[in-house]
Amino acid sequence: MTSSYEMERFIEDLDDIRKRYLEMLTRCEIMTAALEAPDQWAVPTIEGAEGLFQYIPYDLGGLIEIIQELATVLPDDPDFKHSQQPIRPLSLVEIGCGIGRNLNIFRNQQALPIVKAVGFDIVPEYIEVAQRIYGLGEDVFVNDAMDFDYRGFDLIFYRPFSDDKMQRDFEEYLIDGVKPGAIIIGLNTERLQSSRKVRELDPSGNCYKKL
Repeated sequence: MTSSYEMERFIEDLDDIRKRYLEMLTRCEIMTAALEAPDQWAVPTIEGAEGLFQYIPYDLGGLIEIIQELATVLPDDPDFKHSQQPIRPLSLVEIGCGIGRNLNIFRNQQALPIVKAVGFDIVPEYIEVAQRIYGLGEDVFVNDAMDFDYRGFDLIFYRPFSDDKMQRDFEEYLIDGVKPGAIIIGLNTERLQSSRKVRELDPSGNCYKKL
């Protein structure tokens, strides 16, 4: 039977946990606001190309969740094991990198050992901003998603087209173009969920591995 003293201590511990949780939540909100600030002032105004979305910032919490899921899943995957660390060194390309915010996070986070991270966008104005405010230099460049060679990358992160047919054509091109074992991180996928050339890697349904 629990004594009144033990119950009081339990309630005090819960109050302390709640206080610490709220403090951590406030800190996360402060850091999130700082990371997302360039999305408010640094995005140039351009005319959207047919079939393509203009720059839409991806939810930062969702991006962090993907990184955490990969950091949990990849150590148990034989294709990503390493003799001296949980995950072998990884390379990443972001398709439609916009002003470079996501790429900057991928390059500087410490949950995944990403040693090479590049990105491209079809909009030159976005690339100029990415080079200027994040110092990404030649690691970001102008390119077309349907012309790029994806074979040299372990992780491929992309944003969708607004046109459904363009999206399906792109996903087919991407699935055929990545190397076996590569991880495709896709959002609002059209073909990945039904393709027999990939398998779902994580519970969120955002990551697929090329077979």
